[in-house]
Amino acid sequence: MRWCRCAVVGMDANVRILVLERGVGLTHDLTFACRHTGLSVLGPVRDMTEAQLAASEISVDVLAIELVTPSVQVVREANEALGGVRVLVVSEELDPEIGASVIAAGAAGLMARSDDERTVPDLLRRAAAGELILPAEHLAALVELVRVSRLDTSGARIDALTRREREVLALLADGHTTQEVAEALSISVMTVQSHVKNVLAKLGVHSKVEAIRFAWRSGVLAMPATA
Repeated sequence: MRWCRCAVVGMDANVRILVLERGVGLTHDLTFACRHTGLSVLGPVRDMTEAQLAASEISVDVLAIELVTPSVQVVREANEALGGVRVLVVSEELDPEIGASVIAAGAAGLMARSDDERTVPDLLRRAAAGELILPAEHLAALVELVRVSRLDTSGARIDALTRREREVLALLADGHTTQEVAEALSISVMTVQSHVKNVLAKLGVHSKVEAIRFAWRSGVLAMPATA
């Protein structure tokens, strides 16, 4: 099709990445990094109209957006147009304020354009799972943004979390993967996933990133000391 030249990676792709960029460089790099990994890289699409068309014709898990300007309006537009699709911003600009801004705009995170290709498939899978993707040095800026922002954080929703659910949420907020949470708490991955599902339902949010922001703002999780 004219809007999307597809590069399918792996025999049994179970995560589909749609790339939005002006050129073809990011699509090429992600395709190369994800070869033989079970991820499928699709694209590029040039704007949100093409992205919507693509998503209407094939299931998309992550929209990888090449950010070429400081504006994060495209992230907001993507969330409105592609509800349920995780948005991952890719940029050569590593200003911590950019990282904080894309998270505040609703993205799953920010990935450096120069990231080691060996780490890219894992970052994309984590983004698809709704985990927070952010360079460690950006955390302080994100926490500060959260601290000064306002959100209706119902105490009843926070109080509904069990002790174990709060433990799982705290570990996720520290950047641990689902597998690492399972190992830390000596429980199965399926049990962790069940706890995460309950947390999202009780807090009325749709991703782990939103749950972490909610918990920080409400005070149920302490802000990192590095902030």
